[in-house]
Amino acid sequence: MSIDKNFYFILIIFVIYLAIDYNLIVNVFGLNKNWNNFLINIVPQEYVTEGQVKFNVIFGLLGWLSVAIGIYYFLYEKLDSVLNVLFYSLIFTIVVYGTFDMTLLAILPNYPYQLALLDMLNGLLSITMTSFVLYIIKKIN
Repeated sequence: MSIDKNFYFILIIFVIYLAIDYNLIVNVFGLNKNWNNFLINIVPQEYVTEGQVKFNVIFGLLGWLSVAIGIYYFLYEKLDSVLNVLFYSLIFTIVVYGTFDMTLLAILPNYPYQLALLDMLNGLLSITMTSFVLYIIKKIN
């Protein structure tokens, strides 16, 4: 693939991953509410407006984009069977979400381990579902 095709394919992965992950966060796990309730108690009050933590959308999108880039460079070529989709999605999730959530547990004394586990489960589902969509795209092509 040329750089142009890589770029466009990463954007496609980004859209797929963003749609799946955001829907899981909001509609399945309700993490936005739980996360907000927790963050209100630990962030400086200038980041809270009317009971809601102000999130930086640009950095959020860059976070999702970084996961999409990782999926493309570390998972996509390995998605040649259902077993590989499951196995490599699990490994990638442990690296990405495990690092993120374990770091939060290490540096934030009141960070609930239940929220970390829920976030890792959300990551596993969103990365696996994205990988399955990419596996199907590969099979069609």
